[in-house]
Amino acid sequence: MLKKGLAVFVLVFILEISVQLGTASLLADRSDTAKKPVEKATELPSTPIKRISLDKYQVDKGIVNAGQTLSTILKPYGVTKASIRRICKMAEGVFDIRGIKTGRPYSVVRNPEQRLAVKYFIYENTPEEFIVFEFGKSPGVFMEQRTMEKENQQISGMVSSTLWESMKDQGASTDLILKFEELLGLKVSLNELKPKDFFEVLFEEYKDENGLVRIGKILSARLTSGGKQIAAYQYSHHGVTGYYDKEGNNFNTSFLSSPLKYNRVTSGFSSKRKHPITKKIQSHPAIDYSAPAGTPVMNVGDGIVEEAGYSATAGNYIKINHPDSFASQYLHLRSIAGGVKTGSKVLKGDIIGFVGSTGAATGQHLDFRFSKNGRPMNYLNVELPESQPVDKACKDDFDENVQLMITQLEGNNSQAADAS
Repeated sequence: MLKKGLAVFVLVFILEISVQLGTASLLADRSDTAKKPVEKATELPSTPIKRISLDKYQVDKGIVNAGQTLSTILKPYGVTKASIRRICKMAEGVFDIRGIKTGRPYSVVRNPEQRLAVKYFIYENTPEEFIVFEFGKSPGVFMEQRTMEKENQQISGMVSSTLWESMKDQGASTDLILKFEELLGLKVSLNELKPKDFFEVLFEEYKDENGLVRIGKILSARLTSGGKQIAAYQYSHHGVTGYYDKEGNNFNTSFLSSPLKYNRVTSGFSSKRKHPITKKIQSHPAIDYSAPAGTPVMNVGDGIVEEAGYSATAGNYIKINHPDSFASQYLHLRSIAGGVKTGSKVLKGDIIGFVGSTGAATGQHLDFRFSKNGRPMNYLNVELPESQPVDKACKDDFDENVQLMITQLEGNNSQAADAS
């Protein structure tokens, strides 16, 4: 059970170091005219807080790297395997240790005079939820939440040089720009935009009492280029959240364009190729993506894991069945992500493993395969199916939501123009 004093300490700690964890840098400061609140959302549950000095503690902050676990993060601090096993056992029912994800912030709290004396490991599971691992004489694992407030924000502007630089000029964070590019990049070539093309984005922004914490989801994104407007609007119905155009057509395909964010194709789909190890001429019904060891591998589409295991040739591998008789395979992984096992459900974009060179591989790469009805397909050329449009029964509600977002975007644009 959590002692009241410890809960107070951790809540204070969370509020005092939240900005230092790196989350505050996700959205740069911008001028009053560029930053205009559109809608104030419901406040999340709050907990009474009493401030306590943390001067006697040393706080080491970091970000979870690909393939890291609780054990590998804490090993340099002298935390023993026995302590890790004990704390993992205590975490049962509170937090699945395998749920520690790449890119999430964490802090190690210790006595500054004793580097190997870890008191707490604090993992940021979400912007408002922290998992606290307490070591020492009274070990334990518990979850804490901080009071947060969500507001909708909007930025817009003309492209002057590149989209990236133009959005930066308006105060957009790197994270927001990447989300914007990922959403619209499949519909328009963002590298070919011209001066006076126009971008608009409406998004969620989370704050605590200390200020900005991070951005959330993009609610709507529009890009006007060459007199043509590309627009995506977020909408949720029947338990599914997606992006749609103004008419309700699904904005995205059912599959990602690639299983890796950063990659280079080193060997394409071919009926005849000399195998790098056997030197024999044989078919290569796959695409080899070169990427650094540990690069996260994403599942390309919703599906069910058919197999997740190891073989002498494929190394660590995963096979996933998708709707409409599609299937994907991921070979030579350094490791398989926690929770990915035969029979488990996986969603598009989920991190399912990490690039490696296990099995019959000559270097760090992902061997990716895609098929329909068992017939191999070249993923670089295949015409991917569109996702389902908005249900007709929800179309009126969808239209109302879209019109509200359009009004918000255009209203703020008018205000910004008047201010300038």
